[in-house]
Amino acid sequence: MFTNDYITLSLLIGLGFIALLELIIIFLLKRKLSFFKKQGGSKNLEQLLVTYGKEIADIRKELEEQAEKDRDLDTRITKRVGFVKMSRYDALPEAGGKQSFSMLFLDEDNDGFLFSSLNVRGQVQNYAKEIRSGKSERTLSKEEEALLS
Repeated sequence: MFTNDYITLSLLIGLGFIALLELIIIFLLKRKLSFFKKQGGSKNLEQLLVTYGKEIADIRKELEEQAEKDRDLDTRITKRVGFVKMSRYDALPEAGGKQSFSMLFLDEDNDGFLFSSLNVRGQVQNYAKEIRSGKSERTLSKEEEALLS
């Protein structure tokens, strides 16, 4: 069967192979450790991790601030005038030339105002009417009503 010399030689070869694997693993770990040390200069690995943790916390805070700014901007964009409509007409049938006009300015919530300028017998009269949810509390002319529909 197997002699003591053969068993001893097999054990030494096996131990030598394990020692070689351990040396390779140690070499690879030292390379990774030196990479981390280079990233942190003369700092040790723990200080480097603490620094990275603080940087990540700062980045998260900046992201939260940016998200808040985005929400504020979304709100402001919703409230901007996004719909404008104009109509020219004669305030009186005998006037001619369609010198009078009405303009409608609304945001996404149908809030805004209606501006009318009436040219009647050489005089100009201007009116502004508030619009909330597509309706006015003031009486509207048929031309102004047509703009809202």
